[in-house]
Amino acid sequence: MKFYLKKIFTLIITLFIISGITFFVFEIIPGDRVLNVLGTDATPEMVEAMREELGLNRPVTVRYADWLKDAVKGDFGTSYNYSVEVSSLLKDKLPVTLTLAAMSLILIIFISFPLGILWASVKKPGGRKDTIVGILSQIIMSIPSFFLGIIIIWVLGIILKVFAPGGYISYSKDMTGFIKYMFFPAVTIAISKSAQVVRFLRNSLIKEKKADYVRTAYSKGATPKKVMYGHVLRNGMIPVVTFLGTIVADVMAGSIVVEQVYSVPGIGRLLITSISTRDFPVVQAIILYIVFIIIIVNFVVDMLYQLLDPRISQGHR
Repeated sequence: MKFYLKKIFTLIITLFIISGITFFVFEIIPGDRVLNVLGTDATPEMVEAMREELGLNRPVTVRYADWLKDAVKGDFGTSYNYSVEVSSLLKDKLPVTLTLAAMSLILIIFISFPLGILWASVKKPGGRKDTIVGILSQIIMSIPSFFLGIIIIWVLGIILKVFAPGGYISYSKDMTGFIKYMFFPAVTIAISKSAQVVRFLRNSLIKEKKADYVRTAYSKGATPKKVMYGHVLRNGMIPVVTFLGTIVADVMAGSIVVEQVYSVPGIGRLLITSISTRDFPVVQAIILYIVFIIIIVNFVVDMLYQLLDPRISQGHR
């Protein structure tokens, strides 16, 4: 119980620190957000009135305390650019990005785990087949997601006409059409990430296969399949679970770029638009959302790590 309480306390403190950094960074960025909203032709009276309306005349610490209190309630203020509540903007965009991220992660797991186990089962590590597979995985890992997305759009969308590029279908109108369209951006994100997980899983399993307990299992007459799935895979998964936690952050970052390529109206496109228009309330909310997701995922990874290796909760590594 002490282990879980410590992790929860760390999660809360981390969120608090990140929220402070997020707020104060935008306070020191050069430029006047009021002039950005009103334009350079605004009179001093208009500028002063807008500062008063937005509460920018108050001390920064007071504004941060009020912003944090409202953020905890899910209120991130009003968008300068859209003149609507930031929470309502996120409510429309979040399901899109979360669906894309979830589909990508599911594909990564279903692609990488079987391939990683199969690659680790090669009888001659370092042989010709092993080397060829290693080179292919390295090439796939090196392809940027936006470039891979362009190739998929060109081949599957324009040449083969498997789907209509840019023909996004809203989940509120047609859920089936929405999932079908989102499949291709998800594949774009998943391919390079799967190659990373495959390589990491393979290396972890090969390392475990050299352990003393594996030789003991073989000496007792255990089959290679039983050794792999009964012993090696469980211990080899411990570092892989941790690595998957970092992949989530990459998936979130990758989805921002891929959303642009496929014209998917998620928070990625909203973030890029808000940065270009200096719509700080929206940018702050999206950054907090991304950080929150990553922290929560890392928290879950720590829990899984502890389940796979109970010694973690006892302070051992």
